[in-house]
Amino acid sequence: MARAASWPRMHSGADSLPHMMNASPARTRGIWIAVAIALVALGVVTVVLTTGSNEGPTETSSTPVAEAGCNADGVEYIDLNTQVSEPEDPICVTIDTDTTLTVGAASLEPDTPITVTLATASGDVLATADSTPEADPEVTAEVTPGIYEIQVTVTGAPSDPPPPFLLVTATSQATEASDEPTSEPDSSTAAATACPADVPTVATDAPATVSDENPLACLEVSADAFVKIGADSDGGDADLRLLVTTADEARSPIIAIDDTFGTDPEVSWDLEAGAYFVEIAAWDEAPFADVEVYVDDTGTLMRHGTPSASQASLTPDVCEDAPALSVGDAMTVESEGEYLCVSVDESQRLTIQAATLGSQDLVLEVLGFEADGTPFRVAWADGNPLATSLADTDPLLDQVFSSGTWVVAVTDYLGEPGEAYDFRVVATDS
Repeated sequence: MARAASWPRMHSGADSLPHMMNASPARTRGIWIAVAIALVALGVVTVVLTTGSNEGPTETSSTPVAEAGCNADGVEYIDLNTQVSEPEDPICVTIDTDTTLTVGAASLEPDTPITVTLATASGDVLATADSTPEADPEVTAEVTPGIYEIQVTVTGAPSDPPPPFLLVTATSQATEASDEPTSEPDSSTAAATACPADVPTVATDAPATVSDENPLACLEVSADAFVKIGADSDGGDADLRLLVTTADEARSPIIAIDDTFGTDPEVSWDLEAGAYFVEIAAWDEAPFADVEVYVDDTGTLMRHGTPSASQASLTPDVCEDAPALSVGDAMTVESEGEYLCVSVDESQRLTIQAATLGSQDLVLEVLGFEADGTPFRVAWADGNPLATSLADTDPLLDQVFSSGTWVVAVTDYLGEPGEAYDFRVVATDS
């Protein structure tokens, strides 16, 4: 059953980790290392949840944590600037130089609050933070060379086993403390205006070819534009991911994405005038070759991809029974409802969004039909590219759709029909 809804019921769950890919216990890929690298490149731009003074490196407190295990023989240290799922205790890291260390965690059971604690190997607490209904816990501290332990516990019940969780770490060069407020760097600003001569360029109607040995293409944007950027492996085996950065020495990250068309990534994003690197990589460092990087700033390119297995037998008559919506409509699906049909009168940039009212981790898939009735995919999202929470369950699409009727399938990650969710389709504010 469906009823009209006022869109303010949508919840964001945002905190301070930028452009994080959706994380789910059902995912084997979830979110990838480039976002942690993004924090390194940007410096720490997160909300700092620390204890003690801002003057110099953080002084340790006298409050001990549980028996420190990071000095024991045979302890394995997790890599920094990565994201890991359910690391085993003790969670230990080693620091080689003065740096700012940020640690965040997200419970994969949202109803169980968790606490993140950063301590020295001897048990002195440097910083601690609890999750809230709106944000995952995150701590930041300036640290000196040595061994440190990260603890993730149930809030208020540290002896209870924690729920499954994701852990992210990021470092940046430590800076001298200042009483002056700092402003966040604008990662959307391109410092470079032209592409270097030794990197192949990509443009609308002029794709570039990349490989694991030469993974970069360069895009020059002459004026502020909404640009679609993607990679086509032509059915290759590698599971690709895409990162857009500024084309300067800072390589400031803009957006990261994967898994839009099977294992091929695609994203549409607002870019300011300037030059940008498009970097393609593969999970597990798998080799790849002859991958085509393409861009479109005209709003006319709509790739036809293979639909998910659960939608492969979809037929055009699905819209005879599915709710019909137009641009500007919003509704609440109170029980099970997998399909919605959206009519678009003219080509335009749209935001399509779903937000669970329960515990489902939702996925959006937008489909059309060839002349013979065969379904094809034009868009797919399992998260919100603007969200900053590790446990992002509410997908959002922002791209140009041509005129016609589009079928939006709302499911969970395993293809089961969506149920109890808010849905909207609106013209995107530029």
